[in-house]
Amino acid sequence: MTLAKFQDVERALSMLEQRQFDSIRTAFGWPEELKPHIRGSIQYFAVDKPKNANVRLLPVICAVGINYTQNGRCSMDGLFRYEGPTAGVVRSTASTAAVVSVVAAYQRNQNTWTSRKAVDPESPMGFYGSPDATSRTGPIAKDGFILVMTNICPFITMTEWAKQPEHISKRLVEESNGHRHLDDLYDALGASIDLWIGHSALGGTRWVWPAFASFVHRRGIREWLLTANISPRSHLWFERTFRERHHRLFPWYGPESRYEE
Repeated sequence: MTLAKFQDVERALSMLEQRQFDSIRTAFGWPEELKPHIRGSIQYFAVDKPKNANVRLLPVICAVGINYTQNGRCSMDGLFRYEGPTAGVVRSTASTAAVVSVVAAYQRNQNTWTSRKAVDPESPMGFYGSPDATSRTGPIAKDGFILVMTNICPFITMTEWAKQPEHISKRLVEESNGHRHLDDLYDALGASIDLWIGHSALGGTRWVWPAFASFVHRRGIREWLLTANISPRSHLWFERTFRERHHRLFPWYGPESRYEE
């Protein structure tokens, strides 16, 4: 486990946020076909501050999704920061409970996560977790780690990602410099990140999971998980719906299993 201070993580993320924002603001040309689909606001990174984070060294977990949110603010004069002109990273994700649930499910059923073929959607890695996924974090509690969240696409969209036309989603990913910010994040904080989680609702997995798999392979990351969407209410799915015996993900999220290939 590589423990980190919250203020050091936040400082590094704020610098990355500024760098990425400056880069895309310079390069983005407001294509006509994208104007009805984006707000103009940009967000690359968010981070949760645990209790007493300023005086504790904590493990770091990074969740990689598709886009941060949707909102009603719009501007055609140029890109702007999601939380205002001087904002850096978003300082709350409200998603730590979901991450705790996922990690606990993996630790209950590690053999299933690492050896049972993933289903609906199929994992580009073959399975939903690596054998070393929690080797650096160990068991975690809600206030016992720093959660960083980033996304494949930083644009704040008009509608949910899955409801956009496919060609618009493709253009937005292309306009956001591909996945370069993931490599920049790894260069800045990779040594301090103990677990990487690729996550998405069903409609976004084909945008997130292949890109996440490529990133994990490219960087030689050994601690990773693939999950359904992580959000402020996702733990309700992980702890209830996915733990119902008839659910297709029950072997991964249910009580301890004894699955063998």
